[in-house]
Amino acid sequence: MHFGMFMEFGVREGGGSARAFAEGFDLVDAAEAWGLDCAWLAEFHFNPERSVLSSPMLTMTAIASRTKRMRVGSAVYVLPLANSPLRIAEEVATLDQISGGRFDFGIGRSGFERSYRAYGIDYGESQARFDEALDILRRAWAGGKFSYDGKYYKVTDAEVMPAPVQKPGPPMRMAATSAATFEKVAREGLPVFVGLRGDGLSFLAESLGNYRKA
Repeated sequence: MHFGMFMEFGVREGGGSARAFAEGFDLVDAAEAWGLDCAWLAEFHFNPERSVLSSPMLTMTAIASRTKRMRVGSAVYVLPLANSPLRIAEEVATLDQISGGRFDFGIGRSGFERSYRAYGIDYGESQARFDEALDILRRAWAGGKFSYDGKYYKVTDAEVMPAPVQKPGPPMRMAATSAATFEKVAREGLPVFVGLRGDGLSFLAESLGNYRKA
């Protein structure tokens, strides 16, 4: 069993962004000293009362630079909001290099439709965008040049550099909160992130059973 912590880099009333980052990094330093296994970072957009984690990739890179042992992970990176999955493949590989192979890539679609509206993306497209982005990430980390012609994303003769330290790429896991998504995570062959949002333990138990069966 591994013990980690889930971080939102929360904003205290009257504290401001600088204090949120300072307190978050102080906690990371303490967790490294305490022997925790991983710091998992959330992703929030346009939520100034709650969190400063609108750019978790940058924040995770800073954490990787100030730690030597503890792993760092995204919980979760919202793939459909990425302008270019190819760019994400490069940034993730770079973070994996900087951390010396200590990065875990948690991915998901997010249930916050407000973020999609702000970015001008139809939430109804989120599943298809997610699928294309995941396909591109896997191809990018497989090595060599590749092209991709999707509905939302296109790649032409690209070869990602640097390559990630971990092969074929950083370990991925996918978030699920609905019954259908649990089965989709299983079909993708990925470990699952679970979170209780008022559905209760009975729903979680049933969904995990369906995940394992699939």
